[in-house]
Amino acid sequence: MIHTDENGFNYYESLEEIQQDGLTPVKVWNLLQFFQLSGRRNVLTKANLIPIPDLRYTVLNGEKKYYISEFRQNYTVDMVYFYRKSMDFSGEDTAIENLRRYVDDRRLWLILTAEQIEQTKSMLARVYKAQFHQEGTLDYKLYIQILELSLKLEDYEDWGKHLTGFKTACKIMLDHILELWKKAK
Repeated sequence: MIHTDENGFNYYESLEEIQQDGLTPVKVWNLLQFFQLSGRRNVLTKANLIPIPDLRYTVLNGEKKYYISEFRQNYTVDMVYFYRKSMDFSGEDTAIENLRRYVDDRRLWLILTAEQIEQTKSMLARVYKAQFHQEGTLDYKLYIQILELSLKLEDYEDWGKHLTGFKTACKIMLDHILELWKKAK
């Protein structure tokens, strides 16, 4: 059951209350958990990631209340994960800074509906099938690790081209990604 405080903010008193409302709380350990692959895509690149539609999350405050917020659909991976200035982002956003701090403090949970969970399972199965050419499901935590390394490699290939040791660093990252894929099989 959702409660409202004196300032009009909605909150839950426990994670069990979230489950009683038919929702699933998922602990956030990485900012990439706010994103999913767009449509039927299965290649792990920055261009293929979009925010999970209608995503809500909850933040545990000092009074042991789980305040509810909605994730903004206009946020991109560059804004949230890389926190990089661009033409549409000044490089300063208090909401993103708070989100990053809550993740670091381990005080943040996604609130997923049954439909969002099914979409995630479908995406994990699609990515697994594209990689291994057989039916299966990729473990969610392993998917986040592979996604994170893939994005870092993609980013490094864009920004580090002219650095000494570029090819060696790319090879090391790629080898690590391949090791994680081997774990998935």
